[in-house]
Amino acid sequence: MVPTLAGADSPPTLAPISARDLLVKVEQASVPGLSGEITVRSKLGLPDLSQFVGDNGEFATTLLAGTHTLGIWQSGTDIRLALPSSLAETDLVRRGNDVWVWQSTDQQVHHLALETHEGEQGKSHDAAPEGAPTPEALADHFLSSVDPTTRVLVRDTVTIAGRPAYELVLAPRSGTTLVADVVVAVDSETGVPLRVQVLSRDSGTPAIDVGFSSVDFSVPSAESFAFTPPPGSTVTEVDSPAGLFLPSGGRDSDDENNTEAPPAEDHGASTRVVGEGWDSVAIIDLGSGTEGKSGIDMVKRLGTRVQGSWGAGTLVSTTLVNVLLTDDNRLLIGSVPEAGLEAAAATR
Repeated sequence: MVPTLAGADSPPTLAPISARDLLVKVEQASVPGLSGEITVRSKLGLPDLSQFVGDNGEFATTLLAGTHTLGIWQSGTDIRLALPSSLAETDLVRRGNDVWVWQSTDQQVHHLALETHEGEQGKSHDAAPEGAPTPEALADHFLSSVDPTTRVLVRDTVTIAGRPAYELVLAPRSGTTLVADVVVAVDSETGVPLRVQVLSRDSGTPAIDVGFSSVDFSVPSAESFAFTPPPGSTVTEVDSPAGLFLPSGGRDSDDENNTEAPPAEDHGASTRVVGEGWDSVAIIDLGSGTEGKSGIDMVKRLGTRVQGSWGAGTLVSTTLVNVLLTDDNRLLIGSVPEAGLEAAAATR
């Protein structure tokens, strides 16, 4: 028994593979379906967010702190994610061109109608909307951004959800970014990302860890993706994936089953990026009309006041990303120190 116990946690022995070939394997990965459970661990240094989004939170903000387990069912581009809590559940469902986020506690449904070309059959990676908390979606986000500012290498082999996998490492060449490494565990057989860990420079443990705790690559039944807004629920139409996940801002409605989209508002918002690669900073000019927006109000309440030659504003710091909301309604976001955001704020 001694040799058996000693080797119980030994990494699996797999054929050597180059980083280039492993990237190709991920790009070409396609499985007819899967189901299982995903564990999401976040250590971003944020406080309890329930005070801003309610006891049960929103789908995205709930996952920004602590450890959570999600159920997942996927077939082609159809996907269902279920986030249970003690007395309720939040579901994300995509079937065809329709994406729904359902929160049972407040009877809220957000709906996004995808463009026709986005709903076409493709890789399994294409199923989850941008921002969905799956290893595939997170890996796709980082791998699609690989450029000369990143070193790519194969490090070790690991076992994830009982399956042997390669560890693909994305290492920033920058010495100032808050991100130390991104580690993607790639299933050795299918090429599907099984886990993504994002490590910060100030901690030896992952700040974000999203991975399968169990997975089955058989096709779930069609009933797994059926969804109809429950009677009495409020349906809000959104025009982007972000609208599915961000707090809704508590839009009032006298209609118990309101399916109309809110009036479109154009406040002159625009986005530009300064810097390159891991040191880049997105600057979003919010224009007017930001008062009462729940996402903006959350930044104001979470952050601390800062000022400098660039002006004044509110800073929210995490282990991986810093956010600066200036008093002239600009939102700066980047995986850089506070000084990097303030330097970007000084540009016009």
